[in-house]
Amino acid sequence: MGKELFDHYPLSTIVNGSEFKLRRVSKKFNSLEDAFWHYGKYINWNEEKHKKILQLVDAGKVSGYQFSTLDSFIVDNDWINLEALNDKGQLISNMKML
Repeated sequence: MGKELFDHYPLSTIVNGSEFKLRRVSKKFNSLEDAFWHYGKYINWNEEKHKKILQLVDAGKVSGYQFSTLDSFIVDNDWINLEALNDKGQLISNMKML
């Protein structure tokens, strides 16, 4: 699941004209595998929740959501923010949510 999240996550973002890489995990985890494991643990290895998070990430990319680094996204459970924005109709996407 974590690898699939990694593959869906945006590569980078531009802030004040500077590019920032977003698929970083080194500030909070020892390795990608460690980040992947923690992500699974945070969502209780729930496949349906994982699929919804992937859809929310994709919708966030389409709507211009300002993503944090992947490690912060995992630790902060930032999919909760994406879901709240989606529920309020603030994520514009043609994707069907679960």
